[in-house]
Amino acid sequence: TVPVGTCRKLVIPLIEKISKLKAGEDFYLSFAPERTIEGRALEELRVLPQVIGGVNEASVDLTTRLFKTINHLIVPVQNLEAAEVVKLLNNSFRDVSFAYANEIAQACEKFGVNAFEVIEAANRGYPRNKIPSPSPGVGGLCLVKDPWILVNSAKQVGFNTKLPALGREINEGMTKLVAKKVSAFAVRNKIKPKDMKILVLGVAFKGEPETSDMRFSPAVDIIKELQPKFKNIVVHDPVIKTSELKKAGFKPVSLVAGFQDSNCVLVLNNHHSFRDL
Repeated sequence: TVPVGTCRKLVIPLIEKISKLKAGEDFYLSFAPERTIEGRALEELRVLPQVIGGVNEASVDLTTRLFKTINHLIVPVQNLEAAEVVKLLNNSFRDVSFAYANEIAQACEKFGVNAFEVIEAANRGYPRNKIPSPSPGVGGLCLVKDPWILVNSAKQVGFNTKLPALGREINEGMTKLVAKKVSAFAVRNKIKPKDMKILVLGVAFKGEPETSDMRFSPAVDIIKELQPKFKNIVVHDPVIKTSELKKAGFKPVSLVAGFQDSNCVLVLNNHHSFRDL
């Protein structure tokens, strides 16, 4: 994933300078964004349409021939910049849609209604929208950075994109919101922070498809928000190795040990095993 204009302003001049060759004449160049989901990448390479933008038509034709060895769904776009934008649009749209759900969840709490119930009711059998479920934040390497790349790319051409930046602000604020809820729970139930045991279920940034990736995980951010106040925080993740959790500074436990004497349990990703508890 790159800022819009990277191929034309950085890659082509660099290759031409080093090789003394001319783009579109002596060598061909395309940009073909990888849009697979972590945990299903090899499967999706074969089934997702492959977007291709090139420095000229010959570049697109040659790149199409390459990708057709694994996937016949090819979407040619007008140039390099169009292909660069496509990747940013996909991830920014997802992030903004999650932000919508997360903001609505906060409003529903004020209304005194269950956000999950009303979103499910709004979606059921209704073909014109599919509102995502609320979450304790949006993580992973792509959705955290790509909206900002889009915002910055637009600034370079004199346009101020508001929604991707606002979506990021809402999603980043969810981790602090969850931490505040835990603190309020302790006060409401008269539990001293030093006496409170918190179990975190799911440390990876998502549960479905399975991944062991903790980069930019909302769970990690929530734990860091809680650690200065609450010292007894234990974690359980069905995918991440115990050694990796320890290396990250967490206290991994079994499910039984985790639930034992816990005052508070936070389910922070959607791994299927948590639904069976």
